[in-house]
Formats: sequence, C-alpha cells, structure tokens
Amino acid sequence: MLWTQIKSAAMIVASASLEAVVGLKQFMRIDTFAHSPRQVDGKRATVSEVLGEMAHASVAVSEGAKDEPAELVQGAAPQSLAPEAERLATTAVNSAGQKLHGDAAILVAGVASFPVEPRIFERDVIEQEVYGFWRVRVVSWLHDTFGLSLKCVVERQDEHYRRLHFFALPSLTNDLRLDWRRAHPGLAAKQRAEQAGANKQEQEREYWSAMRRMNGQFYERVIKDLGPRFGDANLEKPARKKTKRLESQASERERRLEATVEKVSAELETEREQSRTRQTQLDQALKRLAAAERRAR
Repeated sequence: MLWTQIKSAAMIVASASLEAVVGLKQFMRIDTFAHSPRQVDGKRATVSEVLGEMAHASVAVSEGAKDEPAELVQGAAPQSLAPEAERLATTAVNSAGQKLHGDAAILVAGVASFPVEPRIFERDVIEQEVYGFWRVRVVSWLHDTFGLSLKCVVERQDEHYRRLHFFALPSLTNDLRLDWRRAHPGLAAKQRAEQAGANKQEQEREYWSAMRRMNGQFYERVIKDLGPRFGDANLEKPARKKTKRLESQASERERRLEATVEKVSAELETEREQSRTRQTQLDQALKRLAAAERRAR
C-alpha cells in the first residue's frame, strides 16, 4: 500500500513536468532519432529517413505540389550529416563501455513553426516583417542553445505554415560516450544525473525539468511579444498554473506519505518495545520457575 502511494506521488510530479513541456509544442519541438528503428515498436523514423526526407524537400517539387522547396539557412546540407551520424552510431559506447544499440539516439532534429497560414502571409506585409524578426530570433536562440552542436538550419513552407527545421549532433567524450551538453538539454541533464549516481526516476525528473527550462527560454527569447499570431501573450500561464497546482498536490501527498511513514515507524517501534518487555517478563518467569524446580528437588 505504501509503495503504491509513493508511485502515485511520483506520477503526479512527472505529469506536472510534462504538462509544462508540451505547452509550446505547436510552436517548437525537438526529438531524437537513431540509426535503426526502435526495438519497442519499430515505427520511429531513422536518421537516414529523417535526413533523406529533408534532402528530398530541398529539391524542386513537381508541378502542382503544395510544398515549396526547402531553403538552407545556415550550416551544411541535411544529407551531409549522415556520415557523421553513422560514425557516432558505430564509435560511441554506453555508460558500461559497450557499443550502442542500433536504436540509441544519435541525431537531434527540431522544428519551429510560424503559425500564420500562407493565404494570409502572402497578402500581409506586416506578417512578413514579423516573420523576419521571428526567424532571426529563432536562429539566434538555436546558436545560444546548441552552440557548435547545431549543424544545420533549413527553412521550409508547406500547406500549413512556414517552419525552420534544425539538426544537431552530439560530440564524443574522451571515453567515447556521447556528449549531449550542447546537443540536447534534456539528455544532458539526464546524463549529468546518471553520472552523479541518481536513480532512473531522478534522471527522468532532471530530463523534464531541463526541457521545461528550454521551452521557457524559447518563449521568452522568441515569441513572448510577437502578439496574437502565437495566441495569448500569456501562453504559458495556464500550463504554469496547472503545473503549480499539480506540484502542490504532489507535495501534499508527499507530506502525507512522510507522516504515514513516521506513524508506521512509531507504531512498529512501540510494538518492538512491547515485545522486548514481554520477552523480558517471560525470561524472568522462566528463571523463577527453574529456581522453584531446583528448590523442589
């Protein structure tokens, strides 16, 4: 029963963190990709598929297609990252010094969306100017966040929105482990927690905390004052409110759990003390009985 309560409290904390992270998902998100499909379901796209799709989008599209060609904003062409990603996949080792599994993350891919439909964007000069500001801000934020790990930024427009796609690769440490410090804030935090001896639950908590900070920084640096095109300027407030409420509930549950543990511990100690007292009384009674038997003989 006690373990069930502890797990419930942990789930509330995890859900609170997740709620904060997804608040900006429609405007910016990042994900990781591996050399091979994931063993769990085999459905996740691989590095070659992701880079190949972007390379395909970079060429002129056929007549009548809705997508426009992708434009390289900065860095190398997406398809040129494949050899480096392959090298990481075959060279890097895990924390135990073993070769990485084929479904281990090696490429970070992200996308930032400017949520103004093409039919409006093409006629509205103001939206075009705002997009220019937004684009500069996004690229600046990407450089500050990912540093030299940022390898490529590509601009693309489909039937929905204009988007900036970006790609980052981790470096290798001296012991051939993937170094996520500039390539992925969440994985970097998780890696630090692992190296500090944290358990899996603590590592996940550090991961989501770092992702929440990343999204907060994107909001502050890029879209905070760009007006109604990004929804309410106080976009994150509902998520933050819910997060605080859930964290408060989790804290209250933790306090109740601590009180329960203390109460149970006190009851167990009382029971142990009573047991010791009964044992002492029994020992004394046995001694008296043995003495009486000796006198009788």
